Amino acid sequence: MDKLRAIQLFIRLADLGSFTQVAELTNSSKSMISKEISRLENELGVRLLHRSTRNVQLTHIGQGYLQRAREILKKVDEADIFAQDLQQNIKGKLKINAPMALGITDLSIMFADFMEQNPDIELDIHLGDENIDLVEQGFDLGFRASSKQIDSNYVGRALTQFNYKVCTTEEYLSNLSCA
Repeated sequence: MDKLRAIQLFIRLADLGSFTQVAELTNSSKSMISKEISRLENELGVRLLHRSTRNVQLTHIGQGYLQRAREILKKVDEADIFAQDLQQNIKGKLKINAPMALGITDLSIMFADFMEQNPDIELDIHLGDENIDLVEQGFDLGFRASSKQIDSNYVGRALTQFNYKVCTTEEYLSNLSCA
């Protein structure tokens, strides 16, 4: 039994007072609605309704259950709206870890652009070159400059590739050969 659906049907039945009207409203059969309500009552071990051929009335327990059921559905709706709102209008704090050089150069412009496009997000950026466990340290996002594959505990993808070059002066090299 889908208890949440049964609760929704019970509330509609209490509001409309008719199995037929609830069935029409939900594109279901009258017997299916009756069975769902009966299953709910059986699971609870109480009678929620007094049924007759022409009338549906709430029992005393049914009245109390209705009040609480409405509160539950209101909370479920609020939770749905909260999740949808955050998905559509992202906000909050984003804790980011990045290597020092990458954070100061390439990422600083991207972070500024991101903050301009997402004013409700607060970036908490930690720059450092130490090898840390991002999850253990509570980071939401980590940037890595590495020649190795990322740890399989993380979800990641390559953003770019770059080459390192070692540069020095002729004087430095000549001093090395003398030593």
